[in-house]
Amino acid sequence: MHKRVFTVGLMFISIICLASCAGKNVNSEPVVPEDKYSDILDALVDYIENGIETGITIYNESDEVDRISYRDGFMQIFRYEGALDDYAYVITDINFDGTDELLFGDKVDFYDSQRNIVSLDYQTLYTLKDGKPVMLSGDDYTFCTPLKDGCVLKTSFTNECFYFSKYEITSDAALKLIEGYKTFEMIDEYNHSEDCYHIEADGTESLTDFSFDDFLKKWDEFMALKAETSPETLSQYKGNSYNGD
Repeated sequence: MHKRVFTVGLMFISIICLASCAGKNVNSEPVVPEDKYSDILDALVDYIENGIETGITIYNESDEVDRISYRDGFMQIFRYEGALDDYAYVITDINFDGTDELLFGDKVDFYDSQRNIVSLDYQTLYTLKDGKPVMLSGDDYTFCTPLKDGCVLKTSFTNECFYFSKYEITSDAALKLIEGYKTFEMIDEYNHSEDCYHIEADGTESLTDFSFDDFLKKWDEFMALKAETSPETLSQYKGNSYNGD
C-alpha cells in the first residue's frame, strides 16, 4: 500500500513538472547582445566598407574624414582599406543595472604619469532607453573608459585643453558628472600649463596647486579602476551570423 502511494505520488509530481515545462519555449533563441545595437553596427559596417548611408547622416570634414550622425549623436569615422579591423566595439553592462551599453571606437595610445602607454579604446558610448539606443558621448577627441565601480571616465585632449571627468549613468539614460580635472595643456611641444582646475559635480571649476605631473597622477588613479573589456572588431561583427547577413 505504501509503495503504491509513493508511485502515484511520483507520477503526480512528474505530471506537474511536464505541465510547467510545456509553458516554456525550451527551443527559444538566446538573446544576443548585438541584437540590441544591430542597426548602429550594421550602419557603421555598411558605411565604412561600402560608403552606404544606411540610417546615418554624413558630414564631410575632409577627403579622408567623415563625421557621422546617428540618433542625434556624432562619431568621427575614417574610411580606408582595413578600417573594419581597426574599429572595435564592446557591449557590456557598465553600471550593473541590467541594461547593456555599447562602446565603439578606434584605439589611441596615450601616456600616463610614468610615461607608460595606456590604450584608450572607445570614443562613442550608447545606452538603451525604452529599448532604443541613445548616445551618451560621441566627441571626436573624447574617450570613454568603463570603470570597475560602474562609472565612466571621459578623457579628452586637444592642443588647447586636456581634461578627464568621472560620470555615472543615470536611470533616465544620461551622464551625471561626479568630478573632474582640467588643464590648458599645451604651451608648446615640450611644455605644459601649470594651471589645473578641479571640476565639482555641479560644474563649478576651482584652481588647484597641481603641477602637470600631479594632474597626470590623478588621471592614473582614475584609470586604475579601468574595467576589463573584450572588444570585437567590426570585421568580426560582419563575419558573425548575428549581424543579419
